[in-house]
Amino acid sequence: MEGSHFSLLENVPIIVLAAGHGGTDPGAVYGQHNERDQVIQIVERMAKLLRSWGVRVEVAPHSHDTHQTIPHINSLYGFGDAWVIEVHRDSASGLSNDDASRRCGCYYGTSLGSRLIGEFVRDSMKGHGAHSNTWARPDTASNFNSLAWIRQTNQLAHLLELGFMQGSNSNAHLMFLAEIGAKALFEAFTGREANENAITESTLETSVPRVYSSYVSESALSRGSFAAEAPEQLNAMLDAKRSLEAAISALAKQHKAEPPFSMIARQAYSAEEAILPSSADYAPLAESRDNQNDEEVLRSLARAHGILPAVEQMIAMRNSSFPHSRPRYWGVVNFSRHSSKKRLYVLNVSEENVKSYLCSHGIGSDGSKDDGIAEKFSNKSGSHCTSLGIYRCAETYMGSNGYSMRLDGLEHTNSNARERFIVMHGAHYVSKKYIKKHGRIGRSEGCPALDHKFSTKVIDQLKFGSFLNHWTK
Repeated sequence: MEGSHFSLLENVPIIVLAAGHGGTDPGAVYGQHNERDQVIQIVERMAKLLRSWGVRVEVAPHSHDTHQTIPHINSLYGFGDAWVIEVHRDSASGLSNDDASRRCGCYYGTSLGSRLIGEFVRDSMKGHGAHSNTWARPDTASNFNSLAWIRQTNQLAHLLELGFMQGSNSNAHLMFLAEIGAKALFEAFTGREANENAITESTLETSVPRVYSSYVSESALSRGSFAAEAPEQLNAMLDAKRSLEAAISALAKQHKAEPPFSMIARQAYSAEEAILPSSADYAPLAESRDNQNDEEVLRSLARAHGILPAVEQMIAMRNSSFPHSRPRYWGVVNFSRHSSKKRLYVLNVSEENVKSYLCSHGIGSDGSKDDGIAEKFSNKSGSHCTSLGIYRCAETYMGSNGYSMRLDGLEHTNSNARERFIVMHGAHYVSKKYIKKHGRIGRSEGCPALDHKFSTKVIDQLKFGSFLNHWTK
């Protein structure tokens, strides 16, 4: 069996599953259904599936509640000895039946490695049938501000939420959720596809050997290197990754194979893990030791473009929360401007210049008029609004809109950016041609979309740690 591509799981021999609540604690209750009994069924099925696929699995005693299970597991396993997963069902009103039935989630811990595994599990669950609203969140985003399961266990720990009790509660559906969860854990733990019909790495080695070997060699060279120390090497690896993803997609189409989700995601997440430091902070690609005294340069550039308050906000955020970060590029989107005007400003500290670009707002921000002016802003899922506030630009990936970059919201006004899939990407509706026809650019579902001509360049400048402020006067 291949090993995991995640360093935190590389030598871990066993998965330990625990049914949430347990003992005399019923957990959430909905009508005749209670969470404890349902997750016991789900956990038993997940364990059976994982064992049948060759994974060593232990199940915590169902007679224990969470506070009893944690010391029990800690007495048996230390850090690196097990990956411990607690499984829950969620409860909320106001969701459609399909959303409630299939929306899943994964809570992760404070480290970057834990987050990347959590996000991989989220995307893998979606690839195996979970709802598009399936999420991954830090445990600080839970209703309890932190989760004992993640904070008090000695091992790498994640917590799964598999569907809402307001959706389907049939035995068949519970087994479907168990399969989704088991496949996601299997792919993260083993580095292998859970779908037998999907394209494998041996297929790539045979069909596109040059592209595959280029990716492997560049990835190996980049492992352990910080972006700030080897930007050219990192760019070469990322270019190789994009070529590999394009080859995988072409092969899938050619052979009418199942979408090779986990391979693409595994390569992407393991690549980001290889080049980012093990702490929860980022290592910006464009970070430079020459940018130590950047504040006056930033202020001077911002004054010339009427965005000084936005830049002051980012400087304050950086100094308070990321004091050692000195990115070369900083971004501001001035949503006070009409969408036909260039309103994304990318400030280059090293060269002391500013480039501006067209940038969309969300269709939900239009307000009462479709006039190219953003009037409303929201952090709520489903609003399709732009969210104001400061973001940290994060990892890149190939999505349905091509080369894209994830964003982490740093304020209460944009804290749901990951959950809402707010990312920077290129779009055909952001162009001078579109403006000539419509008098404005098109609208996204909340993402800052750019002209395809410039999106790759801008993303490559901002990725891995630059600050971006969605701002209005």
